[in-house]
Amino acid sequence: MTFLFLQDFPFIRQHKPRKGVIMLENGEMVAVCLDCYERLRGQFNDGERYGIPVEQRQYNWIKIPPPPEEAAGQVQLPMSGHACTLMNTQ
Repeated sequence: MTFLFLQDFPFIRQHKPRKGVIMLENGEMVAVCLDCYERLRGQFNDGERYGIPVEQRQYNWIKIPPPPEEAAGQVQLPMSGHACTLMNTQ
């Protein structure tokens, strides 16, 4: 698990957080799995390289549902780069 600054990814603010999402720095950072972090940071770096303003960037990201109750406490990463989720405490 790692964290993203929401100022770098303003689109995340448009998504209603699930109960238990881990936030830090008065809601300015959100916990994400390492897979999501690497994919979103890579897209962020591409935007920087091409000079696209942060507020105009679009990301390849979708929310996925949390794992089933019996898998609670286990970290499960998406198998492909097409789905990312915010980490929660459940």
